[in-house]
Formats: sequence, C-alpha cells, structure tokens
Amino acid sequence: MNRFILYFWYLVLMWKNCAVFSSALSIVSSEDFDKPIQTLLLRGDTLFVGGTDTLYNVNANTLLLNTSHILFNYAIAANTPLPTILYLGEGMDNRIIFCSEYNGQCRLITTDAQDQIVSVYNSSNNIVANKRNSSVVFVNTKYDNIDDAIWVISSFGTGQYKAPALAVRLPATLKYYRDSDYALSGTEIPGSFLKYTQSASSSFVYGFASSGFVFYVKNKGGKAYIGATCDNDDRFSSLVEFPLVCNSDGGELRGYIQAATLAKAGNLLYYFLNQQSQSSPLNPDDDFLYAVFGADSIASSTSICIFSVEVLANLANSIYTKCHVEGDKHNVVVGPSELTTAYTDCTVYAKLNNTHARTSCQIIKLPEYGRLYGNSPLQYLVPTIQHSIFDLTFSVNAITVSIVQPYTVVFTTSPNGFIRKIVITERSLNKVYNTVDLNPYMRNPASLLTDIAVNNNFIYALTSKQVFGVPIHHCDVPTSCQACSELGDPHCGWCVLSNKCSARNECEKSGVTGHWLQESYGSPGSGCVLPTMEETMISLQKHADDTAFQLKVNLNQVPELEGNETYRCCYLSGASELCTDAEKLVSVLFSDSTPFIACLDVDLQHISQSIPSGEDHVTTDLKLMIDDTLFASIEITFYSCSKHTSCTFCVTTLSDFSCNWCLGSHLCYETGSNNICDGSAVTNALQLVAGQQRGPSSCPRVEPLDDSIYLIAADTHPENLKFNLYNQQDTELGYTCELIWDNGQTLSLEAIVSQSTNPSTLECVVPDEQKLDYDGPEKVMKVNVRIKIKSSETYLDNSQDSYIELYKCELMEQTCSECLSLDVKYNCGWCRSKDIRECRVADHCPSGTTFLKSNEDSCPDIEIISINPSNGPVQGGTRVTITGVNLGQSYNEIRNGVSIKRDVGDVMCIVDETGSYNPSLVVCTLQSTSEPGAGLLRVNIQSTESLFAESGGNFSILVRR
Repeated sequence: MNRFILYFWYLVLMWKNCAVFSSALSIVSSEDFDKPIQTLLLRGDTLFVGGTDTLYNVNANTLLLNTSHILFNYAIAANTPLPTILYLGEGMDNRIIFCSEYNGQCRLITTDAQDQIVSVYNSSNNIVANKRNSSVVFVNTKYDNIDDAIWVISSFGTGQYKAPALAVRLPATLKYYRDSDYALSGTEIPGSFLKYTQSASSSFVYGFASSGFVFYVKNKGGKAYIGATCDNDDRFSSLVEFPLVCNSDGGELRGYIQAATLAKAGNLLYYFLNQQSQSSPLNPDDDFLYAVFGADSIASSTSICIFSVEVLANLANSIYTKCHVEGDKHNVVVGPSELTTAYTDCTVYAKLNNTHARTSCQIIKLPEYGRLYGNSPLQYLVPTIQHSIFDLTFSVNAITVSIVQPYTVVFTTSPNGFIRKIVITERSLNKVYNTVDLNPYMRNPASLLTDIAVNNNFIYALTSKQVFGVPIHHCDVPTSCQACSELGDPHCGWCVLSNKCSARNECEKSGVTGHWLQESYGSPGSGCVLPTMEETMISLQKHADDTAFQLKVNLNQVPELEGNETYRCCYLSGASELCTDAEKLVSVLFSDSTPFIACLDVDLQHISQSIPSGEDHVTTDLKLMIDDTLFASIEITFYSCSKHTSCTFCVTTLSDFSCNWCLGSHLCYETGSNNICDGSAVTNALQLVAGQQRGPSSCPRVEPLDDSIYLIAADTHPENLKFNLYNQQDTELGYTCELIWDNGQTLSLEAIVSQSTNPSTLECVVPDEQKLDYDGPEKVMKVNVRIKIKSSETYLDNSQDSYIELYKCELMEQTCSECLSLDVKYNCGWCRSKDIRECRVADHCPSGTTFLKSNEDSCPDIEIISINPSNGPVQGGTRVTITGVNLGQSYNEIRNGVSIKRDVGDVMCIVDETGSYNPSLVVCTLQSTSEPGAGLLRVNIQSTESLFAESGGNFSILVRR
C-alpha cells in the first residue's frame, strides 16, 4: 500500500513538473532530464530519447516522461557514451538499437505495441567505433530484396574494441549477415580523393537505401562525399565514393555538408527539378537527397542542394564502369602507381582478395588474374556539382522534409536555438515562412543537437537537457482568409464553409473541390474565394422593365455541391433579407473559362421601395450561399437617379452615379436611359457632354440675398422675402412660394421675378394684411421655404436651405434681465407698465408703457431672495451665493456693486467673473476687515446708483478663535 501511494504521488509530480506549455507559441518543452541526452526517435505517440546510458520513453504530445531504462552500467564514470537510436521500419518487429562509444557495443531493444520494453539483447561484438566523437549511421533495407538487413557505417575504432567501417548485420542479433566474412574489417572507408591515405577521419552525416543502393554521406578533410554500394553486396566490392559540391546563387562552391536527409519532392518542386534535369526525365516517386552545404560545420552562409537519388545511382554505376570495367575484357585498373593516364580521375583503395565486378548492381564473380584489384573501393576525383535550390543565411545541424502537396516543406534546426520552416517550390519562390526561437524556453542555455523528428503535430528538437515540440503550424491564429493566406504556411488553408483558417485534416469537407483553399505561391489571393462583378453599381432605372433580373458574380473558384445542396444568393432590402436561387455557370472567353454564380430573379421593385427617403441608393452585401452557409460576399449598390427631386443633388460631383437633370421635365435621369429627356439637361459634373451645362452651379436654384435665415417675430407682418434666382430657363414660368411650418401649418405666397439677368431677383410677396404666426409653446418655430414651378408641380433648388425662423420674445425669457440679455438680432425688450411686465418686440408693447432695450437700459425691479451663508470670519474668504431677480445684465454692471453695509464700515464682496452671466445667481468672495459686525448685503447696479436691492436679514462678520 505504501509503495502504491508513493507511486501515485510520483505520477502527480511528474504531471505537474515534467512538461512546460507555452501559450504564446504553443511550444511544449520537457523538464531537464537527469542525464545528458543526445538523440531521439519518434514512433507514433512515443518519443524515445537516448541519454548517457539510459533510454527514456516520453509522451510525444506532452513530453511527459513515461519510463526510463538504464541499459549500460560503466565503472568508468568519466566516460560519456554516445547513444544512437534507430527504428527498423514498418512491418518489422518494433526494435531500437542503442549503442555506446565506450566499447562500441550495442543493445537491441524490442518493444510491445504500447512502446514498452519487452527484451534487451546485448551484442557480443563491437558494432560501432569506440572513439570519442566518432560517428555512425544505420541503414535499414532488404538484402537482395529478400532478407532484412542493417548496414552499419561507422568511424573506425582502435585497439581491442575496433569495429569494421562498413558491415551488413542481421536485425535479430546484430551479427554479420555472413558471419564468416569480416568485410573491410580493420579498414577505414576511403577519405581523401587527392591521395591514397587514411590519415584524416571521416564524419558520417547520413545514410539511406534507395534505387538498389546503400548510400552514406560523409565529410572528410573539409570536403563532402557520397558513398554507394549495391544493397546485395555485403563484400562491398561495388563501393564507390565521389565528391558532392553545391553551387550557390552567388557562384560560391560549397563543399561541406552540415545536414542531410532523404525525402520525396512535392509536385511543384518535382516539376521544377524535372525541367532542370540534364539527364533522363525524373519520376514523381523518385527519392531525393536534400543536403545543406557550407564552407564548414559552422558556416552561416549555406545552401540547400537537392540531388536525384536515381541520378546518383546511375552516376555510381558509370564511375564503377569507367574505373574498373571497360568493355567485354573487364580491364581492371590497379593501384595508384599503376594508373594509366586515361583513368587519372580514379583512385583505388583497400586491396582485398575477392574479386567482383558489377553491371547495374548485379555482382559478378570475375576470373582470377593474379593481383587484381577489381573488388577494391574507389573514389572518383571529379565532384558532382548541383546548383543551389535555396541559399540560407544561417548554419544548419539537422534537416527533415515534409510533403504538403503540392509543396515541399523543409524544417531545419540551428545550433543557436532556432527552428526554421521553409517552403521549397522553385528558386524564385522559396522562402523561410516561419522562424521559432527556442532560447526563451531553455532553462539552461544550450545548443540544439543534430537530431530532428516530425509528426502531424510537432517538430521535435533537443539540447543535452531538454526536448522541445514546436507546432507544425499555427493555422488557428488568423481570423480572415487574407490573414490565413499571408501566413505563407503550406499546411494552412481557408476552410470555406466553416469560415476559418485550418489544416486540411481539420476542415470538414476538405476533400470536396473548392472547400479547403490553399494559397498558391506566386498567385496572391488564390487561397480565398474572390468574387468580382463587371458592375457593382446597378441602376434600378435602367433595369426597370426587366421581369427576371439576374446578378452575375465571377469567382476565381467555386465550392462544389454535394448531394441535395443548392446555391443561393441573399441580400438585404430595407429591413428584410431576400434570398433567391442561384446556379453555377462557366463563361468562356478565348482560351480561359471563368466560373460564375448567377443569382436568379432579383426583386428590383422591392429594392427600389427600400431606398430611404432623401437617398438615391442602397448598399448591401450580396451573400453567396450553399444552402444556409455563406462562402463569399461582395458589396453591391442599387441606385436610382429618379429618386432625386433636386437638380443640385442629382448632378453633384459627390455622386458616384451618372445622373443628369432634365431641364424641361425637371426630372433626374441616368446617362444612357432612353426617352426620358428630349430637351436640355444639366449633366453630372464628372461628365463633359457637348452643348450641355455641367455641374450643380448650372442648376436652376434660389439663394438668399444675405443671410440664409429670415428672423421674423411671430404675429407680425414681414417684408417681402427676396431670393437670388439663378439659371432661370424660361422667363414666362410662374412661381409660387410655399411656406411650411414645422408644426404642419402651410401658406402659399405669390412670387414675382423682377429682373431677367442671372441671377434674377425673386420675391415672395406678403400681403399687407398677412401676419406670420404660430400656435404652441415653442420659443422658435422653423418655417421652410420652397419655390414651386407652377407648370410642372416641381420645385427650384433651395441650395442653401433658406428658411424662416419665427420667434416669440415672451416665451424666450421671463425676467427683465434675462430678456435684455437675449441676442440683439431678436430685437426683444422689456415691456413694463403697471399691468405688464413681459419680454416683447417693440410693436407688441402698448402705448403708455416703458420699453427697455437690450444693451441700453437697466432693469429696475431688483430683488434679493436669499444669501448663503449668512456669516463669515473677519479674515474674509467666505464665498457667498446670492439668488435673486434682475441682479444686473452682465458682470460689469455689478463688478464692485456687492457689499455688506455696516455702521462700523462697509465690507466689499468681490463678484466671481464667469463665462456666461446669470442675473438670477451671483457668487462673491467676502474681503477681510479688522472689525466684526453685522449689516445688510446690498447689490447695487453701478450704471444707475439708485438701482439696488438689500437682503432681508443681516450678514454677520465674526471673530473666530
């Protein structure tokens, strides 16, 4: 029970501490491992991580540690073993090889379906080199297409632990495929192509099997080589090496491989490589070697070069044929000292007793001719040069490739902690589309190691302490199709009906054409449904007679229908959303075909009725739907020139529509409309039509002589209303002035035109007995003025919106001071008699009464209603609020007119100066005095010394202790 409880809390702590998640970049990172780690292997949802002597089983989704197993137990603690991990391929037993450089021995680990260790087999002989910083690659393949085999290419060891540089082993025991043969044992694979030497060690970068060969990539002496031997040649008689060089875009020959991997090519890259191929055509299923070249292992100026493996295999065959076998005689080139001039490109190494030759990787036993060296590994001196597909500005220590059709995606790691995501199509379009900095997620600064793995969710990289999982994509971040396209991530596309950016497998109908859209490099906008129309402004007037009007929307791509789905078009008409059936059609223009959606039976009459009063158009989104789901929309405008009743608005330069004003019929019509205007017209200011007037300045209109507002006191007889009349078309036309009160009251006045010049003067004649008045409590009443053309029942433009403002002084203010404070434009004054005290115009003030004028007279009826507070200290500073009636008309009238009147001496109260004076409320600040005492507060109108008011009670000035 105690053990169970301890284990439970151990799992809890592991869950809390063994993984750190970052919400910023969705990066997942492990806790520090208890021992240095060096390699990783991804299998399903499990990451196997190789440590100093321990194999760790880690959850690939969370990077939480599942289990750990110590596989080596060395007495020499100072040694740092080098683990190497390999998964032996689909269809075979789940096996992992784990090796140590301490003595070159390996453990063969078998796991179950849950990736738990079932058994560990200890090899009895040395598999890899026992030298520190040695290198090794494993290649898993079929031997002669029959038996499973593991090719081990390793740096050569020393002493009792030495291991062969190249060997073929059985996957079940790691013993030699031919136990009796010790092929190339004790011999290092050839290195320099300059001379026959083994002084420089080889550093193996990568190994793979393809096209009937086993290949390895290595660096030696600062140069990169690829080795090839037939995959059915466990004596390696067919082995050849030749240099690889990458030529950068700038012409620099780079001959050191920093990282390499084997992969297919996406369709776009394949088409490009096939066009560039100088040999036989490539096949879509060909393997390609992707290698990053630089001047050395740390160079930051690097290039990606891609080699067809089929081409490399053919080259290996031709080199062998040239250097070993010539014609039917099988002439054999001997050692360096015996090379003829014709074969100076070839160097022969490692003389063995067995003699073999090959043709297309079929091993043929040659007759014995004494000291023959036909089975000797050789190097070809002439490098194979490939042009860079993409130049980089950073060093790379690990590379892997993912195919996201039609794109090729390359992931790289750099020692300084950066992971880059690169899309490869062709030279001009390749780019690094995302860079991830892992340094902020490292608990201890460290370099990334030369291992990388990828699944559908993460890119995995490691330092000597931590493993990191970087999301393959961030498709869920963009919220619009344009932003999704701008990611430049081949994994991401727009899920049309879900209206979201997603990976293909996260889009419900991604398998249906047009439902998951991927941006095409070099074709901006191709990752979105882009609707266009030949006209987005539709004239209702022009199509007034169409009984079955259609809207046609061109699309760069249209999502296809499934089952009983249908296309629909929806649009707003007023407050209603109208929907109509639609169909997909294709218009053919020359050699191009463009799909479009035809929206059928659009209700133009309903749309016309929905245009708001005073407007000439309505704008709406035309929504393209599959059933009830939106897949695209485009903004369109329906307009009708006939909605305008004003020439000015009809032809204004602000209008986006080609509207004209017909002078004869006084109607607004659209350019191109037939049989609407048969006389002169005023055209839109943006148009130039011979013989026609242009723009709003040519419109018949009235403008006020001076101010656009006529101020008239209610219940008075005004003078005639006069206007300037511009662009009068016919001097014989009769006009009527219509006055329309805001409360609905109307009045018609006869109009006369007194001149025939431009402008003429138009007068609205007010009869002598006619007064303008209104009923109601409004202080001011607006009266609109319209000039009607009698013959057409239409109106001249009132371009400055001239109107009458009727007002009643008696309703505007209630006290004398407030009345006299009104704007002088109203001509209001205070009418005062025994029975009348009211704000009026002079004409409404009866004879025998006093009429006080604004800015000329002062109000006599001054009254103080209250003061607060009623006391203050002798030190002064008390702010006193005075309420009353007619306390002056301005600040200047009472500036120094407030005081406390006392027998022991008056004390001033200085009035606060405010922006707008209020004659009913005054605030003042009491000044200091040496003597206490009480007295009445007085407000004196300084312009008239006899006008003053006093408070009903005393204001006391006290001595406060």
